[in-house]
Amino acid sequence: MRKHILLLIIILLALKTSAQNNENFYFSNLNLKDGLSQISVLKIYQDTKGFIWFGTRNGLNRYDGSEFVIYKHAPKDTLTLSDNHIWALTEDNNGNLWIGTSRGLNKLDLKTNRIKPFIDERYGPLSKSEIRCLTVDSRNRLWIGTSKGMYLYIPEMDMFQRIELGGEIKDEFISVIYETKQNRILIGTSTKGLFICDMNLKVQQHLSAHTLKIRLPGNNISTIYEDSNGSLWIGSAFSGLYRIDLESGKIVTFHKGNSILSSNSIRAISELHGMLLVGTFDGLYTIDLSTNSFWKHTDASLEKGNLNHFSVYSLFVDRSGIVWVGTYAGGVSYSSRFNNRFEFHDPATIFDTLFGIYGSMSVSPDHHLYIATEGRGLLDYNLVNKQYAYFPIDNTSKLQYSQNIVKSLLLESETLWCGTNKGAIYHFNTRTKQYKLYYQLSSEMSIYSMLRDEEHGLWIVSSDSRMGIALLSDRREVQTSFPINGGKDTCQFTSSRCILKLRDGIILIGTRNDGLIKYDLKKKEAVYYDTDEKESHRLLNNYVTSIVRDTSDRIWIGTFGGGVSLYDEKKGIIKTITKEQGLIENDICAIVNDYDNNLWISASNGISKYNLDTEEFTNYNSLNGIGVYEFTPH
Repeated sequence: MRKHILLLIIILLALKTSAQNNENFYFSNLNLKDGLSQISVLKIYQDTKGFIWFGTRNGLNRYDGSEFVIYKHAPKDTLTLSDNHIWALTEDNNGNLWIGTSRGLNKLDLKTNRIKPFIDERYGPLSKSEIRCLTVDSRNRLWIGTSKGMYLYIPEMDMFQRIELGGEIKDEFISVIYETKQNRILIGTSTKGLFICDMNLKVQQHLSAHTLKIRLPGNNISTIYEDSNGSLWIGSAFSGLYRIDLESGKIVTFHKGNSILSSNSIRAISELHGMLLVGTFDGLYTIDLSTNSFWKHTDASLEKGNLNHFSVYSLFVDRSGIVWVGTYAGGVSYSSRFNNRFEFHDPATIFDTLFGIYGSMSVSPDHHLYIATEGRGLLDYNLVNKQYAYFPIDNTSKLQYSQNIVKSLLLESETLWCGTNKGAIYHFNTRTKQYKLYYQLSSEMSIYSMLRDEEHGLWIVSSDSRMGIALLSDRREVQTSFPINGGKDTCQFTSSRCILKLRDGIILIGTRNDGLIKYDLKKKEAVYYDTDEKESHRLLNNYVTSIVRDTSDRIWIGTFGGGVSLYDEKKGIIKTITKEQGLIENDICAIVNDYDNNLWISASNGISKYNLDTEEFTNYNSLNGIGVYEFTPH
């Protein structure tokens, strides 16, 4: 049985990738149900192998795009993390991931996956310190910022040198350490502002709320970022955002009183395509660096595409351009250029009524999209004015839902043929929006598909396991048995699911159990293509769910369990594409082709776009913003 899917998905064929004044993010989310160890994501990092790491309040998470690996402290294992509360992450040039926790520093060898916690007493106060920030500079030196001072790791001695800047930062809360493009080391503190040093840690400038040349609005520095234009951005825990030109001494401040910021607590800063990303206690903001346009991009809401939680704690833009947002109580939200390929429609919220399952669709010449629903008849979406209407078949019955289940559609001029679950076929006039009963089959059955043949009548594919295919003539006469073997015998094409006109007098029938059938009405011959054929010319599964003709007049067969096959009338099955070749899954539900020479293939767990020119796949599932966890066939 198909799940009740209350979201209609419309594929957007034009990919939205350009960075405009307000970057059009669409966020998908990862949380506990996806395998994340805890919902407060305090730090995000990408290692040289491409793995994304999430530091949470209860464990370190490595993510490969589909699965999580969790690292935690084990009390009886001295080669595990020293603590589960992760504050900081960075990687050195030797392939080590350094992990700062609420109680000590750890080194994870990415080659061997072995962890070394620095908890021995010989490491002094650092062994039990709260590690708040980590930075590996251009000389491959590891700098450690703690809640009570700053350290430099000396690998030759496996020891840590305490850094005090002449007593200025002794026992100071070090919140951020950052190296600029000009090879300056910036040290942000919680009470003494910002220290600007050379690579030998000689202080060149000290900026605070009390300095004269550049006076900061507040001393509590939370984050630092140098943008692609060379501007230095400083985030404060309480006083907003600062843009500083160290050479000219100019400072521009953004806060609740002079900008659209709704919070002065700046947690993280990053950049994408010339757009500065600013994570705050109250949402994500973007600043166009070319125009200085300031936007509050998104709040947290139940609406799809938004952040899972309002409080942003960490930001990271990975090497492929995916924006990762760590929230304090909603897990991870992420947006890539592939996320917003789908526009979601939920008509149930418009009409405050249930529509059940959305099924077959058809577009009329006057730009109306008609959708078969299982409970409310036809749904009509005007593609021009974006307005919805719906038209039940029976608006009076107490059994309103069961009397208004439409299973299949076939558009012919102004007439939309509607097949129901009751064996009834209606004409729906797309101009007057009125139904008229055309024919009622002898028993109740679902009509899965219809094909109009001007020479022979209307082909009907039904759920009746005894009848399967029926041919309804213009005189309303029904034929359910068909001559084969040159007319010597007859047969019924039972348990059928789909149908396609191959050419005049020849049809292709997709069945539930018997594979693909080519039926020649003139020669009275039926040819079967199934799993019993020779290896290179056989279907991999006999459950045929879809038959479609592409723009090059090639015929593609979708099967549930056997992927997609290419059919040739003379040679039979000549090619099969499965998960091994890049298909998202082998359980195919439906196939449609577009005008850009792509096949869009819905499988049980997502959608594949197959480019017929390049033979390349692009796969989309619930993590890419589809929002539907399962597709199913008839």
